[in-house]
Amino acid sequence: MSTDNKDQFNAIEVADVPLTQAQSIASTQAANFLKPRAPRKQIWLYGISTIFLLVTALVVITIQSSNKGDALKQDTPLISDNSESIASSQKLQALPTIDTPFEQQRLAAARRAAQDVLARIIEQQEFLEIKQVKKWAQDDFNAALLEVQQGDELFRLQLYAAAQQKYLTSEAQL
Repeated sequence: MSTDNKDQFNAIEVADVPLTQAQSIASTQAANFLKPRAPRKQIWLYGISTIFLLVTALVVITIQSSNKGDALKQDTPLISDNSESIASSQKLQALPTIDTPFEQQRLAAARRAAQDVLARIIEQQEFLEIKQVKKWAQDDFNAALLEVQQGDELFRLQLYAAAQQKYLTSEAQL
């Protein structure tokens, strides 16, 4: 019995014909998906273009945000309409040319004089606020502060003598 069993099973011999597998549609699509679609030069071009666009957008955003800050500075009125007319009428004389050391010293002296008057005004303003000036002379106090604001605008324009006059007027009103 044992010899009959051995004869029933013959050894498998290697075939000389190469075996092929049937490719399914899914395996063909997967193979095509894995293949690169664009050459390397195009990939580099797309990458560089993307970086360029991002840098350009960053520059535009930065410029717009700095312009918004300038617009806010221009929109907030620091002085009243009356002081703007004073400043605009004297704007032609603003920023005098400082050619000589004598002019520089004269300008510095006028600036110091205006600052001295302003220091006295600030002391007087603090004293009056302690005495609660807004309860008994609010209109006069506000008018004096308006003169100070006008003097500040003239001071910014380096019209120190005119600023000093505004400060003296405000000091007299206080």
